[in-house]
Amino acid sequence: MTTVAIAASCAPGIDYVWDEVLAHLSRLRYPSHLLRAHLVSHLNHRAKVMWDEWGQTQNFAVSSELFDAVKPSTRNQGKGYGGEKNMPIMASLECLRQAFLRTTCDYALMVECDQLVPPDIISRLLEWDKPIVMAATPARHAPKNMNCSFGVYPALYLKPLKDFPTGLVECTTVGIGCTLVRRDVLEAVGWENPKELIETYGGNGPDATLCLQAKERLGVNPYVDTTLDVVHVQTGPEDNLYYHALDIRN
Repeated sequence: MTTVAIAASCAPGIDYVWDEVLAHLSRLRYPSHLLRAHLVSHLNHRAKVMWDEWGQTQNFAVSSELFDAVKPSTRNQGKGYGGEKNMPIMASLECLRQAFLRTTCDYALMVECDQLVPPDIISRLLEWDKPIVMAATPARHAPKNMNCSFGVYPALYLKPLKDFPTGLVECTTVGIGCTLVRRDVLEAVGWENPKELIETYGGNGPDATLCLQAKERLGVNPYVDTTLDVVHVQTGPEDNLYYHALDIRN
C-alpha cells in the first residue's frame, strides 16, 4: 500500500492557471486513503485561499502554509530564474520538503502551479519503481525541448521532444513540477542552504540541484516517462497563455 503526498508549491504572479491545476488534481485516480496533500504558498494569499477551499471538497487530508520568510524573485524576462534568483525558490521548496518529511508517506508527487497533470500520473509513475521520475513536460522557456537535461555537470544540455522515444528515459536532471520523488531521496537531499547550492552547482535551480545531489549522495539518476503528457503553461505578451504539450513534437 504505497502512500503518496501531493507536494504543491505556488509563488506570487505564477498562479495564472491555479484553478486549472486544482481541477486536474481533483481528477487524480488514486485511492484516497493513500493520499494526502500539502501546499506551500510563497507569499501568495490568493492561491492559499483557493487551495484551502479546494481541500474542503476532497476526501483526503489537505493542508497548507504560507511561506513568507524570504522575498520572492522575479523571472528573467518572464521565462526562468538564474543564479541567486533561485535562492528564494529553494527556501520555499525546503519548507515543502520538511512538511513532507513530517508525514509517513512513501513518495511525494511534486506539483508546481503552472503544470496540469493527467489523472493517472501517480499509479503510472509508481509502476516504474524509480527514485525520481518525471512525467513528460516541455521546458517552459524552450518548449520544443523536454524539461530535462543530459550530459555531465556542468556541461548539461536539453534534447528536442521529437528525439525522445516512447517509454522510460534516463536523464541527468529533470524538472520537479510534475515529478514523483521517493522518500529516501527527500531524506538525503534538499535545499537547506540555498546559497551554498548556488555556488556549488553554478547557479542551477532547485530541480537540477536536487537531481545532482541525489546522484552524488545516493548514486541514483532521474528518469522521464514519455508516455505521460503534462501541460506546461507559460504567459506571453498581453498575458496570453500558451499551453505547451508533447503534441508539438509533430
